[in-house]
Amino acid sequence: MERRESAFCRRLTTHLRRYPQMAVQDLYKLIFQAAMAAVGLLPFALDELRRFFAAMQAQAFPAVHHSKRYRQAYRPAYRVIVQRFLTDHSARW
Repeated sequence: MERRESAFCRRLTTHLRRYPQMAVQDLYKLIFQAAMAAVGLLPFALDELRRFFAAMQAQAFPAVHHSKRYRQAYRPAYRVIVQRFLTDHSARW
């Protein structure tokens, strides 16, 4: 299972690098398509994903937060920076 998740993450990362302007709705669609793929890259039932996406769409795609378990395991941290504040030095990040 790890290999399949890793392959999915690589594909998603490649896609996001290629299309940095991708909207949240597009990301949801991409994940949905991956779940529908014959190889089944995500461990979710298709009906479960459809219900989730329908609920998100009904709410105009609000921010979705990590689960408590994920936060404890990985401690994710994100920073949003306005592009005009970026300098040549920050391009490497």
